[in-house]
Amino acid sequence: MPLQATMHLGQLRCFEESDGSGHSEPYAWTVLVWADDATIMSPELVGVFAPPVWSSARAVIRRGMKAGERAQMPVSQRAFAHVFEDNSAIKVQAIIVVLWEQDDTPDDAVDAAYEVFIPELRQAVIAFYIAHDQRLPDPDSDEDMKEIVDAVEPAIREAVISKLSGWEKLQAWLGNFNFDDRIDFAAFVMESYAPGDPNRTFRLRFESEDGTNLYEIDGRLDFTQPPDPEACLTELQAVRKARERVDGIQAELDQLAQDVRDADSTAEKEALIAEARRVRREELLPANAALAAAERALTRCFAGQVEQGPVLGRRRLRARQLA
Repeated sequence: MPLQATMHLGQLRCFEESDGSGHSEPYAWTVLVWADDATIMSPELVGVFAPPVWSSARAVIRRGMKAGERAQMPVSQRAFAHVFEDNSAIKVQAIIVVLWEQDDTPDDAVDAAYEVFIPELRQAVIAFYIAHDQRLPDPDSDEDMKEIVDAVEPAIREAVISKLSGWEKLQAWLGNFNFDDRIDFAAFVMESYAPGDPNRTFRLRFESEDGTNLYEIDGRLDFTQPPDPEACLTELQAVRKARERVDGIQAELDQLAQDVRDADSTAEKEALIAEARRVRREELLPANAALAAAERALTRCFAGQVEQGPVLGRRRLRARQLA
């Protein structure tokens, strides 16, 4: 019988923060990684899923957050699931979270870094697997996790720098630019389970190297029968249609940006810029809102299906900081 493993993230709790009188604006990058017979036998080695950039690259969990406060994770980062086939000998799943503090990094630079982070994380795991005689990284090993993190960070930095203006690059070189701070990495991994075991809660801990920031995220792992995909077909189609609409508008904006660069006169550039602003305001924002609503409806539908299914078991679990 197929097995659906669902990682749920609940509240972020702040114990210490050090962002001055305005307090903190934490946000997270959350990625689901899994390995089974199908992925191990493919060039990808592992499967990776992360929410879309527009919903999760810089979704601040709570503004002005201070010690003693807590807040729910963003909607797009509350539940991550994968279905393992019954006959799969390899069944490994991990939720990986990077916690950041928002400062002055431009939004487009954060978006670019997020888009780079996801494939780079996959490639870092593949490189580790090859370099260590087909051994997957051990989340209980600080050395293993540091190797993965160190492999990913240069691409993130490069993506951020590539989006800075000349003035911003100069200020960064002079040490006057306050980039968003990476507080910490943390992960929760499942490796085995015994049928009939109860579901289990877990906790991810994030502590900055200087000890001035300390956060935790509460989580839960459930094992259920996978929901019937036909039960949520209408919601799936609505999400697909809404996503196509967003992609189409984004393609239009990309073309307008190119037209601005190619424009021969200032008047033509100003007209194109005005049109791009109108498209963002009148078309892209409503389309993104419609996509978010469709995704929430799909999540509720699948959640309802999961709640109806019997719990099948729990894997042996380990939680460990990555760096």
